[in-house]
Amino acid sequence: MSTRRERPPFGARELVLLVATLAVIGAVAEGVARLVWTDPSQPTRPIPPEWQGLPNVSGLWALAKPNVRGLASGALFETNSAGFRGGERTLAKPPGVFRIAIVGDSIAMGMGVVEAETYAARLERSLAAAHPERRFEVLNFGLSGLNAWSVVERLGRLARPYDPDLIVYGYTLNDIEGPAYRRSVDFAFVDPRTHAGSPLTLWRLLGPRFASLRELVWAPRGSYSFELDDNYFRNPEAWQRVLEAFDRVRDLANERGICAVVFVHTRLYWLSRLHPYGRHYAAVVTAARERGLAAIESFPAFRGESAQTLWIAPLDPHPNARGHEILAGALAAGLEALPPSCWELHGASSARKR
Repeated sequence: MSTRRERPPFGARELVLLVATLAVIGAVAEGVARLVWTDPSQPTRPIPPEWQGLPNVSGLWALAKPNVRGLASGALFETNSAGFRGGERTLAKPPGVFRIAIVGDSIAMGMGVVEAETYAARLERSLAAAHPERRFEVLNFGLSGLNAWSVVERLGRLARPYDPDLIVYGYTLNDIEGPAYRRSVDFAFVDPRTHAGSPLTLWRLLGPRFASLRELVWAPRGSYSFELDDNYFRNPEAWQRVLEAFDRVRDLANERGICAVVFVHTRLYWLSRLHPYGRHYAAVVTAARERGLAAIESFPAFRGESAQTLWIAPLDPHPNARGHEILAGALAAGLEALPPSCWELHGASSARKR
């Protein structure tokens, strides 16, 4: 005869006890979170008196005009007489100057930061400090609103006549957008207020990490990871446009006998080991290297940073001055690793073969 005691049924008393236990655990966890974690905050930039009254400048055509002076996303934006950001540059390269042409979209251009804070300007200063025996010019041809194909068109039309010694394409994941691109994102998936607006510190802390893990493991429809997966890995027509753009960058560099680099910008969300965009960066890096282009990822320099503290505004994830500082450091380190042949001065009449 069995003497095994049967487990009593799970009744209302046990259910109440379980709920009470979970509530206590949650309250303790919330208390600990409030003690040890502080909500990330974004530094605010007041508009100085000398900027007040300047017109707002937005839209691709307005930003590309020569001699523009206004405010773009709250920061002073100026173009020179050729229609790109920065001071005047002579079309003929000064003797002994190593000239770098940076092309790309709004991040390369520096949307929301002043010209001196852009990673292009920072790169010029860091190269000069690291190599005082040489002279450098970094020309910023970035323009907000460009996709991969239009970046390359601007490179050939505007940047190439300045006789660069090195080309850097600052690539952003949305550069794949074009006629064949399929949109599916739901703003609710990328709205930072989804977690930041919660009254619970624990959810403001853990919610973004849960969302990042979800998109890393299984990107749900409506998330930006799903949209990128759909276009990078399941939309050959859209991806082909990126490959053709890289081919054109390679061809332009080979025509001039210079090196070209694809510098992969980081999407400023969830900057941890759970960052869900690594597979997309890897696809870009692989494609660039298969075409003979050097490739530099910026994400390792951002890992561990608080993403929203690097935004120019609460709902605008363009990198602020600190974000551009990190980008400049990552780019400078990657460029220093290029072969010595990539640092040779190039002359219009003395093109070399790589």
